[in-house]
Amino acid sequence: MSQLTRYQEYALASIEAIVFDIDFTLVVPEDKTFYDDIGIHIQEYIMSTFSINEDQFNSINNYYIGKNNWAEKVLLDKGNLTTICKLLGIDYSLINWQMYDRAFDYLRSHTENRTTDQYFVTNPQVVEMLEHYKQSNIQILALSNCPENLSRKVLQSTGIDPEYHFDIYHPWLNTHYSPPKVTHETKIFLELAERVAKDPAKIISIGDNYSMDIYHANSAGYKTCYISPNTKPATFNCSTVLDFYDLHRHFI
Repeated sequence: MSQLTRYQEYALASIEAIVFDIDFTLVVPEDKTFYDDIGIHIQEYIMSTFSINEDQFNSINNYYIGKNNWAEKVLLDKGNLTTICKLLGIDYSLINWQMYDRAFDYLRSHTENRTTDQYFVTNPQVVEMLEHYKQSNIQILALSNCPENLSRKVLQSTGIDPEYHFDIYHPWLNTHYSPPKVTHETKIFLELAERVAKDPAKIISIGDNYSMDIYHANSAGYKTCYISPNTKPATFNCSTVLDFYDLHRHFI
């Protein structure tokens, strides 16, 4: 077990609920182009909607990264578009409003019909980890920006049953227009804490996207674990979710 600070030991001992990101945290594709293709399609859609080139798209992306979000947020920021376009040097008059207003319906339909079997395989250690957590008194939540139909297929391909393994499963629901972490940011973490009736300080968010999984969870008062080879401000920095579990299982 890695050397822990006293604060980290206290954090591990006090965890009453875990919010797992799914993609690249609980499940990792054999072929990472599965997610790259989705990102490319989002970029192409935004570029077509705003009639912009790749450099201008990068300006949008960097603008929202600076606000701890993703480029997709621009498709929900209609009230601020005049200011954003002026700031980034984008011609507001060239926006295709028909594409803008149906953006997430289109992006959902593009992604949720994808096949998953050739990209994902079961990781028995992850399933075993979830089984161990299920037997404990720790509540397990899963939060993802992936459309529900696709998310369920991905989980099924890796041997994870969202109804069995998770106390709360919150992907991009079919009844919601846009992804939860893009739309609600810190608010979604506060809402989850209310749903499980837990002090946010006794919940940990685990994920690979710093803005979505860590920054906003930190803002909500959660403990956090950043899954990445890089180190950023979080309660824990681990290379994989199993590395975190190796630390935590001694305190369960």
